[in-house]
Amino acid sequence: GPGFYSVTVTDNAGNTASASMNYTEPPPLLIEVEATPDCAGSGDLQVSASGGVPPYFYQWSNGATTDQQQDLPAGDYCVSVMDANACLKVVCTTIADSISVMVDATEVTCNDACDASVTAYPSGGTEPYTYLWSTNDSTQTITNKHIATYTVTVTDANGCTGVGVGIVTGPDALELSFDVDTLPCGTGLTATATANVTGGTPPYGIGWSNGDIGPVATGLEPGQTYHVFIADANNCYITDSITIVQETELDLQVFTTDEICGSPQGGLATVMVQSGEPPYSFLWSNGGTTQTILDLPSGIYTVTVTDNSGCSGVAQGVVGLSSANIELTFETEDESGCGAADGSATVFASGGNAPYTYLWDNGATTQTITGLTAGMYFVTVIDASACPALGVVMVMGSNELLLELTATGECTGDASAEVNVLNGTAPYVYSWNTGDSTASITGLTAGTYTVSVVDANGCEGVDSISVDPLPGPELSLSVGPISCFGNSDGSVTSSVTGGVPPYEYLWNTGDATPDLEDLGPGAYVLTVTDVNGCTAVDSVELLEPALLELDLTAEDLSCAGADDGSATAIISGGASPVQLLWSTGDTTATATGLAPGTYFVTATDANGCTAVDSAVVAQPDPIVLSFQANPVSCSGVDDGAVSVVAEGGMPPYEYLWNTGDTSPDLTGLPAGSYEVTVTDAAGCTATGSVEVTAPDVIDLQLSSTPVSCPGGSDGAVSVMASGGMSPYGYLWDTGDTSPDVTGLPAGLYSVTVTDANGCTAVGEATVDEPDPLGVFDIALDAPCEGDSTGIIEIGVTGGTPPYAVLW
Repeated sequence: GPGFYSVTVTDNAGNTASASMNYTEPPPLLIEVEATPDCAGSGDLQVSASGGVPPYFYQWSNGATTDQQQDLPAGDYCVSVMDANACLKVVCTTIADSISVMVDATEVTCNDACDASVTAYPSGGTEPYTYLWSTNDSTQTITNKHIATYTVTVTDANGCTGVGVGIVTGPDALELSFDVDTLPCGTGLTATATANVTGGTPPYGIGWSNGDIGPVATGLEPGQTYHVFIADANNCYITDSITIVQETELDLQVFTTDEICGSPQGGLATVMVQSGEPPYSFLWSNGGTTQTILDLPSGIYTVTVTDNSGCSGVAQGVVGLSSANIELTFETEDESGCGAADGSATVFASGGNAPYTYLWDNGATTQTITGLTAGMYFVTVIDASACPALGVVMVMGSNELLLELTATGECTGDASAEVNVLNGTAPYVYSWNTGDSTASITGLTAGTYTVSVVDANGCEGVDSISVDPLPGPELSLSVGPISCFGNSDGSVTSSVTGGVPPYEYLWNTGDATPDLEDLGPGAYVLTVTDVNGCTAVDSVELLEPALLELDLTAEDLSCAGADDGSATAIISGGASPVQLLWSTGDTTATATGLAPGTYFVTATDANGCTAVDSAVVAQPDPIVLSFQANPVSCSGVDDGAVSVVAEGGMPPYEYLWNTGDTSPDLTGLPAGSYEVTVTDAAGCTATGSVEVTAPDVIDLQLSSTPVSCPGGSDGAVSVMASGGMSPYGYLWDTGDTSPDVTGLPAGLYSVTVTDANGCTAVGEATVDEPDPLGVFDIALDAPCEGDSTGIIEIGVTGGTPPYAVLW
């Protein structure tokens, strides 16, 4: 494997030599594949190889052999990369398909409700997905939505987008219209109203403020306002009101006959009363007090008619002047009885120019008309000169209808009365003192009820009947409110008096208890029945408070690590006062001094209802500095350089070095530490430092070997260099270029050493020579003759120790 190896070789003579080497291997083969989709179901592929031993060879799973491919369909692709040493790596990637988005929406329960949800289901592209709805929501599912069209844009990890549309539908809006009687002028009259409901979800529950239940309300007093409450099967509701209108004037019509030519004061005026209560009184502007006034000159005539109840009306007619003096006389046969239709009328004309033509108001054109009921008939007679004459004749007869009244029912509000006509001609017009206009009336309390019936011939009959039902129970409801939106903790409590207990209870929910609990919003209707079967009905609407909602905004950090972010909560709905508690412990609307992260806030209203939301406080990318430094070539030389590259933050950047320089690159520097502060466009800063190094000073260690004998030439010098940058070059003042020089006489020798960077160092060494060899002796005589105890010691100077002494 790779590493440092050395070898020593020894020959047969014992001489040795050594060598060493560093064995390396190539770097690992690295492959990176970048897939760039075009968001339309295709894309490009680019493979980048590094390490190993170039050149590289490529083989894709689709047969391609280049390092890039373009306009490929979506799918999975693998590439095999081989370097010059046959090292092989395989990497796979995917070109994402285009994004398609399916959207599913639920229905709202009521047309104006906000309880639908809409969910986006993306496919294709590259996860993760982000969502942006037309409502600015950013979750996959949005809730509490009303009827509308919602558009979502889904963005994948590659920035490709897809759009989906969801439509929230629901029942049609509840709509309410009324059919209401308009009462004629008179006293003691009541009206009937019918509520017509469309939209929503049948069946409907209908309650009136007068206690009536169902679409029809009766016995409505003139001038009074009545409210109606409608709730459908989903508890969607609508309310409205009506006011009963009564006419203040009689409906009158005046008919006139012009003054006859040549016969002054021959005009006629009669008034027809089409409403009110007979009998009627008449007062004309000429003082006349009958329904018809005769012998009138031409002019304008005004009549005031007052009925039996005091209602009045005013009408006007014009009597003109005819162009001929035609006189009309009549003969009549009265109707034998009401509805017999056997009367007749004949007109006789004189004056003018015969012959005459006739036109009756019933369309007849004969002189005599037959088959008449009692009433007033008008005829126009025209002579040969086309001069007209208008006449009116009254056919008399009985106009009284015979009526039979019956009453049924045992409870107040449950009794009914019905009228049966024993003679006359259908159809009949009914008018009760309750305002009803049908043959039978219901929902009656104790009292006297009068009906007037008019048949097709104008015959009239009036009769009364007394109704005395049992008193029924009286019912009132009270509510306990719902605490929070979406909760079901409301209640309705009933209170019953009157009637004959015990009572039976039946709610529109199907419950049979006096009180209801754990209720959601909606309309609640209770029917109470006593022992006699008499009933009372009441209804209430239980409302819920508005949904407590939070809308959060976040202010990001000004700079990375600044911790000056903030988040603000805006409250809507709920019951005041509302208290806030942030995950930081803050209790104000705005939490400040925030670091990057997600912050939660809980809102609690006066009812204990809560809402929770979160805001994300972000920070800009930090400014990241990377440095490059070039060392000085030689110790003490000012040729170093540094450069800085800034990323992140908000370009452009400003630079300030501790040298005072303001550019990203510095040159001509001595060795040392250099610090720079980089400021981006937002005022955010980052500080870093870089070191310019210098090679070690070239250090010379010189040694010398003296000559062996004075005056000899066998001395030597040697130099050992360290520091700087090897290898080294040597130059002695002797001209030698090796680190060791021999065969030198005694003296001073200088050497210049140059390293690989051209840096130099100079050293000196002295070759010494020994002093001349000298011997001196010291003798100690024997103390006694013949004694063998004497000593001779020599001393040696000069030369080169150690010394060999041969005696």
